Amino acid sequence: MSLSPTTQSTASEVLAYDKGWAAINRLIRAGRSFSGRERNCCFLNLGGPRFATVSAALDVDLPDDSRGLALTDWDGDGRVDLWMTNRNGPRVRFLKNEYATEYHFLALRLVGTQSNRDAIGARVEVHLRDTPQPLIKTLAGGSGYISQSSKTLHFGLGPSTHIDRIVVHWPGAESETFSDASLQVDQRYSLVQGAGRTEILPLARRGPWTPHAAAEPTLPLTDRVVLLQPALVPHELSIQSLQGEIRPLAQPLPGSRGTLVNLWATWCSNCLRELDEWSHERQSLEQAGLHIINVCVDEPTDDRVADLQRIAEFSAQLHLPFEVTVGDVQVVEALNVFQRAFIGRQSDLPLPSSFLIDAEGRLAVIYKGPVSAAQVVEDAKLLGADRETIFAGAIPFSGQWLERPPVTSGRMAAVAFIEQGYTTIAEQYARQLLQTSGSRDPSVASDAANDPADATNVTAAVEPDDTVSLRHLLGAVLFDRQDFAGAREQYLLALELAPHNRDVRQELARTCL
Repeated sequence: MSLSPTTQSTASEVLAYDKGWAAINRLIRAGRSFSGRERNCCFLNLGGPRFATVSAALDVDLPDDSRGLALTDWDGDGRVDLWMTNRNGPRVRFLKNEYATEYHFLALRLVGTQSNRDAIGARVEVHLRDTPQPLIKTLAGGSGYISQSSKTLHFGLGPSTHIDRIVVHWPGAESETFSDASLQVDQRYSLVQGAGRTEILPLARRGPWTPHAAAEPTLPLTDRVVLLQPALVPHELSIQSLQGEIRPLAQPLPGSRGTLVNLWATWCSNCLRELDEWSHERQSLEQAGLHIINVCVDEPTDDRVADLQRIAEFSAQLHLPFEVTVGDVQVVEALNVFQRAFIGRQSDLPLPSSFLIDAEGRLAVIYKGPVSAAQVVEDAKLLGADRETIFAGAIPFSGQWLERPPVTSGRMAAVAFIEQGYTTIAEQYARQLLQTSGSRDPSVASDAANDPADATNVTAAVEPDDTVSLRHLLGAVLFDRQDFAGAREQYLLALELAPHNRDVRQELARTCL
């Protein structure tokens, strides 16, 4: 876990600090546990220097990635219950205390008049007739990490049945003693500053409780992700036909509305069921204007010709009516990096996985897992659609947006390629994006990117700052390759658009040393 710096840091220390946060963000996006999947712990105060773990005995040793914890007598039975919040699901848990005991309790609600109304900071002493040491608690505002327990102070009295007196040290004021002869155990009292007497508050009893097992949600086999702004697929990602021809993965087919690229394997049962369903729905897919490319990603052997022959024979046995090609490990890994750049909750590609690409070679929808032909046909309507249509198709319910979610640009994919060591793909992809942005009208691009109510075609949207960022990124790649002249050229082009960009100016200076 990164630590916030408290003193002036060197450049290397700042870089290490930034890398630490970047690593944390990657863990968050990958759904990793902050606690290392350690179960929750609960410790019992033994009244001395040592504690005892009672986690399993109290059934609180849950595998949750827990964050907040609030203590309160929720059902008014005198026993403290727990509310817990988690970073993962279930987001909220209620743990009802059902421990059977004949011991007693006392609950106190403080009301300040000269101090703050909630009496935050007050220290309370409960003196029992048969116990020499008082029970002491302090009323705090905020009882833990993002948590606030009940402001009713709860005292466990054990077997004691007689309360001698209650002493309250009010914040910023004198102490006050409450010694009513009517003080009883197993009651809740209100103590008002300056009143000198107690008032019984009725216990807010809830119930009866009828516990029932929560139904486990049925998780879908397929994750469907609609990109709010379709992203160009890198030209460097290539596939091989069964005749051995190498060509770009997202090469548009003239006359088609879009392309559905499907990753499958001969040993994958879900893949084969999906292909069979698509084969029966071939006509509807063709009527939707889609060209289907089935990319087999079987692990290759040393004999590539034999591999192609085997896949061709297997495809013939399946009577696949679609184009069958072959993808190597690099294209699968690069596709994996590419799709993760556009998804908040990141996970690796399963088999099967499919990519719906529009006629301009832009990725529009990602399917992780088997997807029905009907869903693909429905999503084909999003290809080349306006912003409102894409936003409506991206979410499973209708409503009004309070604030539109940010869209991820292709630059983020280029950065992801660099982080994973695919610098050649990153360089070529950055040039591809720059070439595309250069062919667009910047004023139209700026309006489409920034106006959430704009209904223009989002496939033409180019973030106005992306050109500068891409030039900066491309210059950094060339600089690392020691192509200082090329890096200098990119930095100068970036400064033509943003002459006061400090980061670019600093990088340009490095090329002149």
